[in-house]
Amino acid sequence: MLHKFLGFFDLICIIPLIWLDLNIGLALACALYLIVKGVSYLLGGDFISVLDILTGAYILFLLGGMSNIIITLIAIIFLAQKGIFSMMA
Repeated sequence: MLHKFLGFFDLICIIPLIWLDLNIGLALACALYLIVKGVSYLLGGDFISVLDILTGAYILFLLGGMSNIIITLIAIIFLAQKGIFSMMA
């Protein structure tokens, strides 16, 4: 059940990647969520969680005005597939 909630939140974190101007608070919350979740799972031995940390850091970079369309697309695809697969599990 926890994986379904985490998958749902991963899908919610796509919103700031697409519409950053929508809500800066949501972007900060998503960045913090991804970084904290990534660190906690990384400490548990899940090395793919480094991508969560990097995605959270990238959202922070987006808030600073630094963006790259290729990295943004990769982050969106990563979070979408992770969220969908987590909700299906």
